Amino acid sequence: MTVPVSDLQAIAPSAVIELFELELNTLQHGVADTYRFHAGSSLNSNGEVVWAGNSYLRFPVEADGFDYSGNGQLPRPKMRVSNILGTITALLLSLPDGLEAAKVTRIRTLARYIDGANFPGGTNPYGTPDSTAEFPREIYYVDRKVTETRDVVEFELAAAFDLAGVRAPKRQCIANICQWVYRSAECGYGEAAYYDANNNPVSSSSLDVCGKQLNSCKTRFDSIRRTGTVTKGSTALTLNSTAGLVAGQSIYGVGVATGATISSITNNTALVMSAAATVSTTQTQSATPSATAASMTVTTGANLQVGLSVSGTYIPDGTTVTAISSNTATLSARPYQLVKSATAVVFRFGISTTRSITIDTTGLSVGMRVFGSNGIDTTIATIGSGSITLASYGSNPANGTVLTLYFMPPSPSAATYTFTASNAMTFRTTDNVLPFGSFPGIGTFFS
Repeated sequence: MTVPVSDLQAIAPSAVIELFELELNTLQHGVADTYRFHAGSSLNSNGEVVWAGNSYLRFPVEADGFDYSGNGQLPRPKMRVSNILGTITALLLSLPDGLEAAKVTRIRTLARYIDGANFPGGTNPYGTPDSTAEFPREIYYVDRKVTETRDVVEFELAAAFDLAGVRAPKRQCIANICQWVYRSAECGYGEAAYYDANNNPVSSSSLDVCGKQLNSCKTRFDSIRRTGTVTKGSTALTLNSTAGLVAGQSIYGVGVATGATISSITNNTALVMSAAATVSTTQTQSATPSATAASMTVTTGANLQVGLSVSGTYIPDGTTVTAISSNTATLSARPYQLVKSATAVVFRFGISTTRSITIDTTGLSVGMRVFGSNGIDTTIATIGSGSITLASYGSNPANGTVLTLYFMPPSPSAATYTFTASNAMTFRTTDNVLPFGSFPGIGTFFS
């Protein structure tokens, strides 16, 4: 919280405590260290001031120029730090480019809110410690070193958007060249798959170099494909290999819940999904195929999913589930027991026409369902020697027409059928959005 105004308007307000934090960053300084200091000491054996659990080094420091003039010009404070022991000079010499661009945060609070560790006995006599009670933080960056002597080093600070040489937009957009740092957070690529600058696979991370081209992104962010199996209700996914996969990647495949991602990698052939599978890769259940349609009645339709392949009695090879309604599964092909080639025979006597079909009658019986060429979809009416008659003939084939006919028992019995999902699994970067570099006009890429 912000320090209440009433605390400042009191007859005897507690002292203002001024603290400083200096933060270096790895990109510009080679390290990500944070230095905390205060121009004074605590009342507990003259120790370091403690604020919000952090200790602030007792160090001679003086800063001014934080006031806003109101004429539109941003303040450029000066910070002077003691260099009697050569401490600051040693720090500057240890950094490749000095302290320029280091972040400086000015923190101010009241003595009544600082930690009890600053006082004998561990109790703040002025009030109740509150690590959230402070004035709005003032953040600046070291713009330049003004002077450096044996006694003092002075720096000029500036706001983030008031640094010399900074332009807006800060980064130039160059066609076909990615300016992001390879494998950084903004790049987003972190898989254990390595490529050289020409996008050729390499075996070692030491040879891993990004070519900074659009093709470099496409190569690295393309789908990772594996084969695997899941079981309905389980978050386990068994794969042929987990190489190149990392937690957080999206998973796509039959039986995989929408939006599922990798929670963790178990071993080189198994991982844990963020959501349980909706369908098992392979399952069996009792079902009764239809004699009159491309469908079957299953025991539990809720366990099935469109796209599953079906195998079992009367089911043609390559048949898949195309729709599910309650416990009825629509199939891509109609079930049949026998398939035979036949020839239509037509006799005409005056105005009377008699039709029959010449066919091998082995395995056929009256009442069987028959369907096939010329729109025939009916039952066997009679069976003769090498011929059958049907209850109807569809579009009435002409004499001599060669027919392909399929036969099915009128009331098929229930049997056990196997439903199998595709075992193809696809993995993408988080949320299935490819960063695709800093190329102008690319934005995000969906595939």
